[in-house]
Amino acid sequence: MKNILSKLRPLGCLLLFSFLSSLWATENEPVLLDTIVAIVNHDVITKLELDDEVLSVTARLNEESVPLPLPSVLRKQVLERMIMSKILVQNAQESGLQAGDKVVRNTINRILKREKLNLTELKTSLEASGLSFDRFREQIKEQILISQFKKREIDAQIVVTESDISSYIAKSREVGETTDEYLLGHILILVPEGATADVITGKQNKASDILKKLRSGANFYQISASSSDAQNALEGGGLGWRSANQLPEIFFEVVKSMAVGDTSKILRSANGFHILKLMNKRGNDTPVIVKQTRARHILLRLNEIRTDEEAKQKLLELRDRVVLGGIQFGDLAQQFSEDVSSSRGGDLGWLADGETVPEFQQAMSTLGMGEVSVPVKSSFGWHLIQVVERRDQDMSDERQRVEAQQAIKQKKSDQAYQEWIRVQRDRAYIKYLEEVI
Repeated sequence: MKNILSKLRPLGCLLLFSFLSSLWATENEPVLLDTIVAIVNHDVITKLELDDEVLSVTARLNEESVPLPLPSVLRKQVLERMIMSKILVQNAQESGLQAGDKVVRNTINRILKREKLNLTELKTSLEASGLSFDRFREQIKEQILISQFKKREIDAQIVVTESDISSYIAKSREVGETTDEYLLGHILILVPEGATADVITGKQNKASDILKKLRSGANFYQISASSSDAQNALEGGGLGWRSANQLPEIFFEVVKSMAVGDTSKILRSANGFHILKLMNKRGNDTPVIVKQTRARHILLRLNEIRTDEEAKQKLLELRDRVVLGGIQFGDLAQQFSEDVSSSRGGDLGWLADGETVPEFQQAMSTLGMGEVSVPVKSSFGWHLIQVVERRDQDMSDERQRVEAQQAIKQKKSDQAYQEWIRVQRDRAYIKYLEEVI
């Protein structure tokens, strides 16, 4: 029997399993029958799976005080998201990506640490929301696979040039973007690739109906959960805080003149129709002041010839020559240090917190101007450290370049992701069995 089942397609396995289950049950035992609600390529989504997911989503929305859409509408939205997740997971696995038990376990441990929970507390919380721990682990695995797939197929292909960064900063100054960030809600009505004129008109009419409801006072999060095709529709469609250069051009041209609480007109892109709501707005022009220390050091590395005690003793002798003998620290660094900085008299330049190993950082932070440390051991060897000077440095320009690179990459990724999602779905075989939904 095992060999036969292993060769059957998933759909055939499911039907055979249901039949055998009914034979194995006694007359008085209740038989829990499952049915298929959708076929996705070579896999299926069952009614029980959909029921469980709807319960879990409902519990989460209630916990977040998001008004629920009609049960039939919520069920359809949940099914659509399950279909899209299954497509992406299938494609990720077929491309050779894996998410092993160790990776999943490490991810769960990070969640526990972030939320300050133990495993028992997490399981209790999941059960309260209608989600079993096994299903939670499966969701984590799916998210890891999708994330890996996206990074390989999209993020790895994105290139940010120096010209991109310079243009971004110039535009930021031109539009005053350094002082403004926008918290947006987003509703997407997806238009399939190659859609006919009738389909496009139908989608546009749907967007118009949604806009009328929103401008009549309907709850944005509820409308998103019931009507949006965006991947985060069931979470309310929030885009998080975005600067001007992190937004698609068609979004920013509308958002920059909106007041908090305003809803945009319908926007058209290659992916479909969009509606935005400006939830909040804030300034972002606070200078970034970083404490920096300019230091020198003498490094003696450990090897088969030199022991710990010998290295420590040698540095104590050199310290005495500086502190008691008046010899310049830089001269001794040039003569004795085994670090590349020796040619500069051991000068390490300006260092911010976190730029050196912890042992070095801790010792350096306790020194006064011109003071020389006792020997300090790190993974590199033994150090003698001298603080030359300290300052508070405005790192706004450096931060601006780093943030520009991150923002450009995020913007390019977001734009490519929407198109990529649509292509993945258009290529998949999907069959709905509506009579059992």
